[in-house]
Amino acid sequence: MRLDALTRLPNRRALSAALAQTLAEGGRFCLALLDIDRFKSINDTHGHATGDEVLVLVASTLRASAGGHGLLARYGGEEFAWLLPDVDLEQARLQCEYMREAVAYASESLPVTVSIGLTRGIPGDQLADVMQRADGAMYAAKRAGRDRVQTA
Repeated sequence: MRLDALTRLPNRRALSAALAQTLAEGGRFCLALLDIDRFKSINDTHGHATGDEVLVLVASTLRASAGGHGLLARYGGEEFAWLLPDVDLEQARLQCEYMREAVAYASESLPVTVSIGLTRGIPGDQLADVMQRADGAMYAAKRAGRDRVQTA
């Protein structure tokens, strides 16, 4: 599996391959996109070394919160993705809420939160369809005030 060098999570290519396989198999799944809120200001105020520490902290918190369920990946920059097989939207939303709260409580020195966009797979979806819905929901979470889960 391809890994991100900093976080040691699977990278975007690994996620795309897993999502393509999930779509081809036609099973039930949900996809969450998670973005660290105000990450640019963390880098600008505290420096890129601190930004890297935050990325590692968030990645380890997400990994622990996922509990080995599904595929958690670093999607790029300060974005992460979580592919959850065999769950319905409400189960996934509850798991994402737990994950969001875990991130908020993980950092002792800086306030760190995540905005999460969540969608379920729909029969006939293409990879771009799923990603676009999750991304749109994530941006809706940011517009609604950040530090929240928004479903598509």
